[in-house]
Amino acid sequence: MKLADVSIKRPVFTTMIVLAILVLGMFSFIQLNVDQFPDVDIPVVTVTTILPGAGPQQIETDVTKIIEDAVNPIAGVDHISSTSQEGVSIVIIQFKLEIKGEIAAQEVREKVAGVRSLMPDDIEDPVIKRYDPASQPILTLTVAGERSEKDMTTFTKDVVKKRLENISGVGSVDLVGGAEREILVELNAERLKAYNLSVNDVIQAVSSANVEVPGGNITKGDRQFILRTMGKFTAVKEFNSIVVVSPQGENVYLSDIASIKDTTEEKTSITRLNGKQAVGLEIRKQSGSNTVQIAAAIKKTLEKMKTEVPSDIQITVAKDNSEFIRHSINDVLFDLIYGSLLAVIVIYFFLANIRATIISALALPTSIIGSFIFMYALGFTLNVMSLLALSLAVGLLIDDAIVVIENIYRHMAEGETPLEAAKTATEEIGLAVMAVTLTLVAVFVPVAFMPGIVGRFFYEFGITVSVAVLVSLFVAFSFTPMLSSRWLHKEDEELNKSGNILEKILYYFNHFFEWLSARYRRSLNWALRHRKTVVFVSIAIFLSSFYLMRFLGSEFFPSQDQGEFNVLINAAPGSSLEQTDKIARGLEKRIQEKEGVVNILTTIGAGNDPVNKGTILVKLVSKNERGYSVKQFMKELRAGTLIAGANISFSTPGGPDGSQKPVIFSVRGDDLEDLKLLAAKVEDIVRKTPGAADVENSLENSKPEVKITLDRMKASALGVNPAMLATSVRAMVDGYDATKYQEGDEQYDVRVRLREQDRNSISNIGTLTVKSFKNDKNGKAMIIPVNSIAHITEGVGPSKINRYDRQKEIRIEANLEDKLLGEVLNAVNAEVKNLPMNPGYSVQVAGSGQTQAESFINILLALALAVIFVYIVLASQFESFVHPFSIMLALPMAIIGAILALLLARGSLSVMSLIGIIMLMGLVTKNGILLVDYINVLRERGMARFDAALQAGQTRLRPILMTTFAMIFGMVPVAFSFGEGSEFRSPMGQAVIGGLITSTLLTLYIVPVVYTIFDDLSVVKIKQKLFGRFNKKKGPELPVSGEEI
Repeated sequence: MKLADVSIKRPVFTTMIVLAILVLGMFSFIQLNVDQFPDVDIPVVTVTTILPGAGPQQIETDVTKIIEDAVNPIAGVDHISSTSQEGVSIVIIQFKLEIKGEIAAQEVREKVAGVRSLMPDDIEDPVIKRYDPASQPILTLTVAGERSEKDMTTFTKDVVKKRLENISGVGSVDLVGGAEREILVELNAERLKAYNLSVNDVIQAVSSANVEVPGGNITKGDRQFILRTMGKFTAVKEFNSIVVVSPQGENVYLSDIASIKDTTEEKTSITRLNGKQAVGLEIRKQSGSNTVQIAAAIKKTLEKMKTEVPSDIQITVAKDNSEFIRHSINDVLFDLIYGSLLAVIVIYFFLANIRATIISALALPTSIIGSFIFMYALGFTLNVMSLLALSLAVGLLIDDAIVVIENIYRHMAEGETPLEAAKTATEEIGLAVMAVTLTLVAVFVPVAFMPGIVGRFFYEFGITVSVAVLVSLFVAFSFTPMLSSRWLHKEDEELNKSGNILEKILYYFNHFFEWLSARYRRSLNWALRHRKTVVFVSIAIFLSSFYLMRFLGSEFFPSQDQGEFNVLINAAPGSSLEQTDKIARGLEKRIQEKEGVVNILTTIGAGNDPVNKGTILVKLVSKNERGYSVKQFMKELRAGTLIAGANISFSTPGGPDGSQKPVIFSVRGDDLEDLKLLAAKVEDIVRKTPGAADVENSLENSKPEVKITLDRMKASALGVNPAMLATSVRAMVDGYDATKYQEGDEQYDVRVRLREQDRNSISNIGTLTVKSFKNDKNGKAMIIPVNSIAHITEGVGPSKINRYDRQKEIRIEANLEDKLLGEVLNAVNAEVKNLPMNPGYSVQVAGSGQTQAESFINILLALALAVIFVYIVLASQFESFVHPFSIMLALPMAIIGAILALLLARGSLSVMSLIGIIMLMGLVTKNGILLVDYINVLRERGMARFDAALQAGQTRLRPILMTTFAMIFGMVPVAFSFGEGSEFRSPMGQAVIGGLITSTLLTLYIVPVVYTIFDDLSVVKIKQKLFGRFNKKKGPELPVSGEEI
């Protein structure tokens, strides 16, 4: 082989190449960002539009439907879902994965801008954002102290928030909870009537009295001056002097009809840490930055700030996502190092030569560090998936070097010098090793390019393994033969049973292996003479794997114990902030009673959530320090939590599948009333299904509302139009931001609103007044009470309206308890399919269940592609259309081992375990390639087929077992790890180890047997048997057996 020859002849050149790989690899490693999962571009765009005071039905009609109709024609739109709730419209546009997120967001912006004029004038500008899995807060802080909430909020916003925003890599810092400053103009309804004023008169007077308008430029000689009209107030008390109106020359000041208060906005959210009121800060990183580094920089800044802020203020890290990432990465790195060490120990036991072991072991760091070069070039990060790829590949990376050096070692034992052995052995084994490596690449490339969202997450995994094994191939053909030719000596470490304990172990181990090799040859002889028995037993084993599969449940991704969970509070629609807070405090008290609780962070009304929704984040000590799991704690709380008028559910932080409830059924149709009936039936089925917990109906209960219905005849006669009535009522009850008050660099809203006692009951609403555009007999504008032109009634309406693909939708959601996702979905689907449904109505699995079904199909597609590519590589290697089948028919033998391992470990069929089974397709072919390749070599040398199969089996037994044990022990730390995030990684390692054990044991017999069967069925031999007797001259025939089968 040319590469090996050059490397052996030029050792310094080869050493420098490897050194360059190590240097560049270490440099690349230092530059790689650290994150939990790969940075995946998911083309999902959200449009959030706020219309203050509007009900869900108005939001749906005036905002949501308009946006849906606008974005639907965009090319590549896959699904559109929306939620219309009080004051907020959220439209989520999901594009096909081929569409780039940036392009999708830009097209949505253009479409929404085009229909802005069709929506109400008083909506806030729609906020359009791309969905970014990495945009979740990396840190949540709380700021608390012995000060008023207003002062704490001001300090947090002006000092802490600004300081954190200056840290490199920080994208945004969002305030949660607290009470921001506001200037409130509190109107007296009676005085308004007395002065014949409307709320709109006051708003106009306030907004026009507080202005600063540029007046252009003035040129004087060679100088130019900017002209400004300075009309802004510099003190809050100056608002009292605003002249609202001057009837008959007498001024009516704002202070005559209102009280001016320097106060805070009406409280709509709460943040509390461990029972103490606080102001929250959610910190997000910039896209593509290093999560762990940024979190460390933030905490370093906080430590410095603690010495600078007043002593009565405490800044606490309530939640730190980087902590779990750091621990997970460290655990994977530990698995990588520990697995490498175990693999090297296995090699030493087989080779019993320290020099040969070191030469083989050097392939590991070189291949792993060399992989970092390509990871950096391709923009990968150090995350759980890429490092898991390297951890699982430990056995693969040393595999090529083991096979090469074992063959060199064998040639040296036959009398060749190290130099001759290095050349001859590498040449002899070269094609087989190359085929093994290319087979592995053929398996992992389809994994990297799987369609669907799972394919995006496994892209780095597949490419990293492929690159690593290609680097290891280069090392095996260059560095390994070069070192072997210079450093190996046959006389090193002759085994002796009279030496120290290690020498005795090595002596007896290798003599045991010689005994095992002889027994294997004997059993293989029997197998080759009873081929039908071997084939039928193999088929029975393969079919039994499908039977055993019934006992495995299925789930999307394995759940992880991250040491924290959320308690989600959904109080009855119409519940006040105080009522929701009361429920939250009761739950906090129960949670505090549990040992191992570190922090309890409560937020109510955060973001766009209404005041009846809250979240309690419970942070626990690490799982090694407590005697219970997160699931067990949640089950305890669930069993003892039953609150009338509230829905309490639990969730754990999301993995690749997000943090939504795993069980979701989407009930769709056009008529809301019919949809309610169908959804109620589905909800009842889900509630009765074992394993379903925290069942929730997205429609929720109806929210109480007060409707003002205009009497158009009366209103017209009295000079009031609907728009005037609606805007006046909203300004008086909800308030209106008339202007901004500036103090220093900050601006604060100036809100005009009636006193609470003038607007806190239905009877008060009726007495509110609206100014008419008609005058009375005295020439004054008429002031009309609302109850004289409208009917005021109480009623109920939906608190939230969901739509999916422009159809009304109700979602039935549930968590899991003691059951897996597949079991619950199958049980519910079996009942749902018997429900009678009108045309146009449907019940479909959504969320994780839908993604799981799509992902499993995509994984099977990747498996099929892997098998096809493996055949292509093998056919090219052996220059035969038939011989690859003798190897590939051993592939199913890996499935039984994977299933047995998962059953023993109480695992499940998930994305992770199925990817492990795909890995097996590459690993299992390795044994078959080594066997078939050597059988062909021996037959070419003139040995009969039967004898060649026996000899090849016995000769290749050592490298096959050596590489198999190296892979198994290299994966042991991953399969049986108990560190952070181990639940996510373990199923893949368990499936691979189980599959390797059974496939290796069975392959050693099945491949030689099937090889002989296919050789008998080859086209040439069939022709010889059918037509040979008619030929007068027979061509040369390869010997079949020294002993006829």
